[in-house]
Amino acid sequence: TLGQSDLGHADFIKASELIPPFPVAHIIRGSPYIFTGQYDQAIADLSKAIEINPDYALAYNNRGTAYDNMGRYDLGIADFTKAIELNPKYFKAYSNRGYAYIATGRFDRAIADLDKALEINPGHAPAYYHRAIAYFKKGEYDKSWKDLLKAQSLGIPIQPGFIKALRQASGRQK
Repeated sequence: TLGQSDLGHADFIKASELIPPFPVAHIIRGSPYIFTGQYDQAIADLSKAIEINPDYALAYNNRGTAYDNMGRYDLGIADFTKAIELNPKYFKAYSNRGYAYIATGRFDRAIADLDKALEINPGHAPAYYHRAIAYFKKGEYDKSWKDLLKAQSLGIPIQPGFIKALRQASGRQK
């Protein structure tokens, strides 16, 4: 339940203050802040994890997500790039960087990253959805439909506004 979750997070905060530097504690402590919109706190905790262990790809990926949620896409892209350098098979970092590239209008780079994410993990539904958006932005509607339907088949909820826009732009229903 929510109360138990809050207590668990509070316990990690206390533990991270009592034990020697332990990057995982900062990741566990900082990452939930992303979901509650407390991005500055998330960034502070994830930066501490990186300070303790600069080779921790997960910390860079999660901090990049916090930056993205703040609209600071170039900082997010830098962190996703570092995560990929540290772990070239980190499909979520490719997917996240692809989304950040979409947000900054770099659609070809987005598609390349999303292709790589799907090469590593063909079942990663968010990559199909994000790539559908990138193709839509490029006017490649058939490819957008194909990826949208694949994402939907993998259980991703599709924004009705996106479906409506794709229908209007492509002149088709599916």
